[in-house]
Amino acid sequence: MLRTLIKKEFLLVGRAKNGLASLLTLNLAFLFIFHFAMEKSEPLELERLLGFKWANVFLLSFVFIGQSLWEEREGGAYRINQFYLESYLYYLVKSLVIAFFLLFFEIILILLMSVFFPKFELSSPGMLFDHMKYLTGGILSLSFLGVTLGQMSQETRLKEIVLPILLIPFSLPIFLIGMGAERDFFLFRDSNWKSYLILYAFSVFYASLGSLVQEMGINE
Repeated sequence: MLRTLIKKEFLLVGRAKNGLASLLTLNLAFLFIFHFAMEKSEPLELERLLGFKWANVFLLSFVFIGQSLWEEREGGAYRINQFYLESYLYYLVKSLVIAFFLLFFEIILILLMSVFFPKFELSSPGMLFDHMKYLTGGILSLSFLGVTLGQMSQETRLKEIVLPILLIPFSLPIFLIGMGAERDFFLFRDSNWKSYLILYAFSVFYASLGSLVQEMGINE
């Protein structure tokens, strides 16, 4: 059943090809605008580029989570899932699939940033891993949190507005800790393991909280 559920989620995302194309376009547009608007006089410092990368994470997560939940409701799969699947299992699989695609888009962004921004160095696969080890914890947290809040907002008339309003304040700790840990590592080579572990602890916390909310019957 788990394999079937994972396959269904990937097929659901694959069906929304226009949505994936729009996300890629948004990703590229955000990068080009930031490059041509901010780097005309002198190369941007790495600290600002790290902030841009995390801002892009939030933007893509908000858009992609909203698209994924809307696509499933429009296709009728959501009602079927309620009858035949454990709520927490459906929630965890959907969140992890969303996180997988967000990580894919962020890898593309990191590779492009290394081309457009001289101070954003990516000279070895190890440096890509250094970026991803912090982003992975942040993206997992945002996915678990975003799916929970997205399902809550689906019950309101203003769901397009409610989701970002709820997501912004709850995601602030993720950004502060994630950006702070990356800044310490890339600028001062200080492997702040406490912040690193806290970032992944947020993932576990939001996953557990979301599963509990699902079991309480948020969408009944």
